[in-house]
Amino acid sequence: MSYTKDFIGWHSVKTVLIFWGVPLTTQIKDNPYYFPIHFKDKDQCVMLGQMRVFDSRRLSDKMGQMPVHHFEDIKSAIYSILESTQPPRGG
Repeated sequence: MSYTKDFIGWHSVKTVLIFWGVPLTTQIKDNPYYFPIHFKDKDQCVMLGQMRVFDSRRLSDKMGQMPVHHFEDIKSAIYSILESTQPPRGG
């Protein structure tokens, strides 16, 4: 919990944790938006194009823990996609 002060007085502000959720699938595709990993004794793909933002209240069941090197590889793949995507032009 944090507090902010404005011209009226002190106010409490709720702290909210935000997470990126990236779904997994067992369908292996040769696609830049599908990142292959081995998780829970299965070959799976992380569907990078289906990333969603959600808050901590949606975390209820833990499926397992991914090795750090998988997480770093997925993070690099996400950065690569974001860097190669051209923003839409106004017009």
